[in-house]
Amino acid sequence: MKNIENSWYRISAKAIIFNEKWEFLLCKESDWTWDLPWGGIDHNELPIDCLARELKEEMWLVASYIDEKPLYFITAHKPTSKSRPWIANVCYETELENLDFTKSDECVEIWFFNIKEAKKLNLLINVEALLKEMEK
Repeated sequence: MKNIENSWYRISAKAIIFNEKWEFLLCKESDWTWDLPWGGIDHNELPIDCLARELKEEMWLVASYIDEKPLYFITAHKPTSKSRPWIANVCYETELENLDFTKSDECVEIWFFNIKEAKKLNLLINVEALLKEMEK
């Protein structure tokens, strides 16, 4: 039987935002890693509500559409984290009212990438897992 530390996941909702070229939006964090726009799901919170809340809190962006069904569900192991070594992401296709974001520690820059371009970036482990799923 696994102990709780070895099986505990941090669950986050992630936004997959496409442009007209079907490139997807990534956010550069203050540590120079790239991730999807996201937020940790609070207890008793729906993932879609979490995503709308976190986009507003972290980037000052308003979602005009969040699909009701996840596009991807990704899990990844982050061995460098002692408190949260496992990550689970529920990824929803999302549209924004605009891209006029406000910088924060969680997002200092945004840009659209295709899979090939994204693979050259300093990605978080969960984005690497997502790219593998997107290539299938």
